[in-house]
Amino acid sequence: MRVTDKPLLLDTHIWIWLSFGTPGVFNPAMQKRLDLSNRANPLHVSFISAWEVVMLSVKGRLNLDMPTQAWIE
Repeated sequence: MRVTDKPLLLDTHIWIWLSFGTPGVFNPAMQKRLDLSNRANPLHVSFISAWEVVMLSVKGRLNLDMPTQAWIE
């Protein structure tokens, strides 16, 4: 599997699933690709993804065990 030197920008739901370690979300090939990309370059999220996480938390659709800002950092 080829990993490029370009950073990988994660969509909001992918970022949340990775952060929570949600089992079975990614097939083995996708999980391997994410792992390889993360080793080559840091994974990135957009500012809008941070805003979406805040909105999900405020609306009670995402339960975090810490303040939202701390979770994002």
